Order: sequence, then structure tokens, then C-alpha cells
Amino acid sequence: MANGNIYFLDNNEIYYISIETGGKAILSTSYIFYNIWSDNMGNVSFSGVGSTLNDVVGSINSNNEVTTNVFDNGYQVIYVSPIN
Repeated sequence: MANGNIYFLDNNEIYYISIETGGKAILSTSYIFYNIWSDNMGNVSFSGVGSTLNDVVGSINSNNEVTTNVFDNGYQVIYVSPIN
């Protein structure tokens, strides 16, 4: 909880619900998220993985602006389709 909002992770979504209005807003659906935390300054941080298993770390500031950094971890993902 930060900035009058409650932030949630739901697999590939980060969203918040306003404490005052009860309204829901989705902030990002670009990655698979697995951790979220906040600091005393009202910033919310998160971590996850991208579609190629790269590490993603980001933050949400007090204006609900999302900043992400993607770090290459050296893995490669290859998608194989069946012949049949």
C-alpha cells in the first residue's frame, strides 16, 4: 500500500485499487511478475521475468508512472511447434 492505493500482482498484471474510490487501474501487462514491495518514499518496486526469461526490475512512482529495466541473464528460449 502506498500513495493512497493498494498495489497487486496477478501473474502478468500489476494493478492498483484506489482506497478512496475503489477504482481499479492496470499499470502493466508486459511481463510475468513475482515480487512487489514499497519504500518509505511512496515508491513501489517490482520484479519479474520477460517472455525470453530476462530479468525485469521496475518501479512505480507516486504519480503511478511505471519504469522498467530489463537485464539479459544469458538464457535463450526456443519455441518449438509440433509437426502434426
